[in-house]
Amino acid sequence: MLGRASFFMCVFSTLLGLCFQICICVDLILTLKRPFKSKEARMPAYIGFSVFASLIPAIGNQYARENHAMFVGATTYSVVLIALSWVLSLVSIVYGCLKLCKTGISQKVRRQILARHVTTIVFFSVFELYLQVSTVVILLDDTADSIGSYDGPIALTLKIIYGT
Repeated sequence: MLGRASFFMCVFSTLLGLCFQICICVDLILTLKRPFKSKEARMPAYIGFSVFASLIPAIGNQYARENHAMFVGATTYSVVLIALSWVLSLVSIVYGCLKLCKTGISQKVRRQILARHVTTIVFFSVFELYLQVSTVVILLDDTADSIGSYDGPIALTLKIIYGT
Protein backbone atom coordinates (compact mmCIF):
# COMPACT_ATOMS: atom_id res chain seq x y z
CA MET A 1 0.00 0.00 0.00
CA LEU A 2 2.84 2.40 0.78
CA GLY A 3 4.31 1.86 -2.70
CA ARG A 4 1.05 2.89 -4.34
CA ALA A 5 0.79 5.98 -2.14
CA SER A 6 4.36 6.96 -2.98
CA PHE A 7 3.72 6.48 -6.70
CA PHE A 8 0.54 8.55 -6.42
CA MET A 9 2.39 11.41 -4.71
CA CYS A 10 5.22 11.22 -7.27
CA VAL A 11 2.83 11.45 -10.25
CA PHE A 12 0.65 14.07 -8.56
CA SER A 13 3.51 16.36 -7.50
CA THR A 14 5.29 16.10 -10.86
CA LEU A 15 2.15 16.91 -12.81
CA LEU A 16 1.30 19.66 -10.33
CA GLY A 17 4.62 21.31 -11.16
CA LEU A 18 3.86 20.92 -14.87
CA CYS A 19 0.43 22.50 -14.43
CA PHE A 20 1.92 25.38 -12.47
CA GLN A 21 4.33 25.90 -15.37
CA ILE A 22 1.32 26.10 -17.71
CA CYS A 23 -0.22 28.67 -15.35
CA ILE A 24 2.99 30.73 -15.30
CA CYS A 25 2.92 30.89 -19.10
CA VAL A 26 -0.75 31.86 -19.19
CA ASP A 27 -0.17 34.44 -16.47
CA LEU A 28 2.62 36.14 -18.40
CA ILE A 29 0.41 36.36 -21.48
CA LEU A 30 -2.54 37.74 -19.50
CA THR A 31 -0.35 40.18 -17.56
CA LEU A 32 1.13 41.58 -20.77
CA LYS A 33 -2.30 41.72 -22.39
CA ARG A 34 -3.96 43.50 -19.44
CA PRO A 35 -1.16 44.93 -17.28
CA PHE A 36 -3.39 46.86 -14.88
CA LYS A 37 -5.80 44.02 -14.07
CA SER A 38 -5.22 42.37 -10.69
CA LYS A 39 -3.44 39.04 -10.91
CA GLU A 40 -4.64 37.94 -7.47
CA ALA A 41 -8.09 37.24 -8.89
CA ARG A 42 -6.57 34.60 -11.21
CA MET A 43 -4.70 32.71 -8.48
CA PRO A 44 -7.64 30.56 -7.27
CA ALA A 45 -8.29 29.48 -10.88
CA TYR A 46 -4.61 28.58 -11.35
CA ILE A 47 -4.49 26.55 -8.15
CA GLY A 48 -7.82 24.85 -8.87
CA PHE A 49 -6.81 23.96 -12.43
CA SER A 50 -3.43 22.64 -11.31
CA VAL A 51 -4.77 20.43 -8.53
CA PHE A 52 -7.69 19.08 -10.58
CA ALA A 53 -5.63 18.49 -13.73
CA SER A 54 -2.95 16.67 -11.68
CA LEU A 55 -5.39 14.47 -9.79
CA ILE A 56 -6.89 12.92 -12.94
CA PRO A 57 -3.78 11.03 -14.15
CA ALA A 58 -2.53 10.43 -10.60
CA ILE A 59 -5.76 8.62 -9.70
CA GLY A 60 -5.81 6.90 -13.10
CA ASN A 61 -2.31 5.54 -12.56
CA GLN A 62 -3.40 4.04 -9.22
CA TYR A 63 -5.58 1.59 -11.14
CA ALA A 64 -3.12 1.06 -13.99
CA ARG A 65 -2.01 -2.37 -12.77
CA GLU A 66 -5.53 -3.75 -12.95
CA ASN A 67 -6.63 -1.91 -16.09
CA HIS A 68 -4.27 -1.39 -19.03
CA ALA A 69 -6.75 0.96 -20.73
CA MET A 70 -6.68 3.18 -17.63
CA PHE A 71 -2.87 3.25 -17.80
CA VAL A 72 -2.92 4.23 -21.48
CA GLY A 73 -5.58 6.88 -20.79
CA ALA A 74 -3.67 8.41 -17.88
CA THR A 75 -0.42 8.36 -19.85
CA THR A 76 -2.08 9.92 -22.89
CA TYR A 77 -3.54 12.65 -20.68
CA SER A 78 -0.07 13.27 -19.25
CA VAL A 79 1.34 13.57 -22.78
CA VAL A 80 -1.36 16.13 -23.62
CA LEU A 81 -0.35 18.17 -20.54
CA ILE A 82 3.31 17.92 -21.54
CA ALA A 83 2.57 19.07 -25.10
CA LEU A 84 0.40 21.90 -23.79
CA SER A 85 3.19 23.06 -21.47
CA TRP A 86 5.76 23.08 -24.30
CA VAL A 87 3.43 24.94 -26.68
CA LEU A 88 2.45 27.50 -24.04
CA SER A 89 6.09 27.93 -23.04
CA LEU A 90 7.06 28.83 -26.60
CA VAL A 91 3.98 31.00 -27.14
CA SER A 92 4.51 32.93 -23.89
CA ILE A 93 8.18 33.58 -24.67
CA VAL A 94 7.44 34.75 -28.23
CA TYR A 95 4.43 36.80 -27.09
CA GLY A 96 6.50 38.33 -24.29
CA CYS A 97 9.28 39.28 -26.70
CA LEU A 98 6.81 40.87 -29.13
CA LYS A 99 4.93 42.83 -26.46
CA LEU A 100 8.02 43.93 -24.55
CA CYS A 101 9.90 45.12 -27.65
CA LYS A 102 7.55 48.08 -28.05
CA THR A 103 8.72 51.57 -27.25
CA GLY A 104 7.94 53.02 -23.85
CA ILE A 105 9.22 50.05 -21.86
CA SER A 106 12.64 50.39 -20.30
CA GLN A 107 15.21 47.97 -21.69
CA LYS A 108 16.27 46.98 -18.16
CA VAL A 109 12.68 46.07 -17.18
CA ARG A 110 12.17 44.23 -20.46
CA ARG A 111 15.30 42.15 -19.95
CA GLN A 112 14.43 41.38 -16.35
CA ILE A 113 10.89 40.19 -17.14
CA LEU A 114 11.99 38.03 -20.07
CA ALA A 115 15.05 36.66 -18.24
CA ARG A 116 12.97 35.58 -15.24
CA HIS A 117 10.31 34.00 -17.41
CA VAL A 118 12.72 32.17 -19.71
CA THR A 119 14.80 30.98 -16.75
CA THR A 120 11.70 29.60 -15.04
CA ILE A 121 10.55 27.82 -18.20
CA VAL A 122 13.99 26.32 -18.88
CA PHE A 123 14.41 25.22 -15.24
CA PHE A 124 11.09 23.39 -15.09
CA SER A 125 11.53 21.92 -18.57
CA VAL A 126 14.96 20.47 -17.77
CA PHE A 127 13.83 19.35 -14.32
CA GLU A 128 10.89 17.38 -15.72
CA LEU A 129 12.51 16.22 -18.98
CA TYR A 130 13.09 12.68 -17.71
CA LEU A 131 9.43 12.21 -16.79
CA GLN A 132 8.22 13.86 -19.98
CA VAL A 133 10.34 11.76 -22.35
CA SER A 134 9.66 8.56 -20.38
CA THR A 135 5.92 9.20 -20.48
CA VAL A 136 5.92 9.73 -24.24
CA VAL A 137 8.14 6.67 -24.87
CA ILE A 138 5.97 4.46 -22.66
CA LEU A 139 2.88 5.54 -24.55
CA LEU A 140 4.52 4.47 -27.79
CA ASP A 141 5.89 1.18 -26.37
CA ASP A 142 3.24 -1.37 -25.37
CA THR A 143 5.75 -3.60 -23.56
CA ALA A 144 6.56 -1.07 -20.82
CA ASP A 145 4.51 -1.43 -17.64
CA SER A 146 5.58 1.71 -15.80
CA ILE A 147 7.92 4.66 -16.08
CA GLY A 148 10.55 3.02 -13.87
CA SER A 149 10.60 -0.26 -15.80
CA TYR A 150 11.38 1.16 -19.22
CA ASP A 151 15.05 0.84 -20.21
CA GLY A 152 15.09 2.01 -23.81
CA PRO A 153 17.99 4.05 -25.21
CA ILE A 154 16.37 7.43 -24.54
CA ALA A 155 15.46 6.48 -20.96
CA LEU A 156 18.95 5.08 -20.30
CA THR A 157 20.57 8.28 -21.61
CA LEU A 158 18.34 10.41 -19.38
CA LYS A 159 19.03 8.14 -16.38
CA ILE A 160 22.77 8.66 -16.90
CA ILE A 161 22.36 12.44 -17.20
CA TYR A 162 20.10 12.70 -14.14
CA GLY A 163 21.97 10.05 -12.14
CA THR A 164 18.94 7.85 -11.48
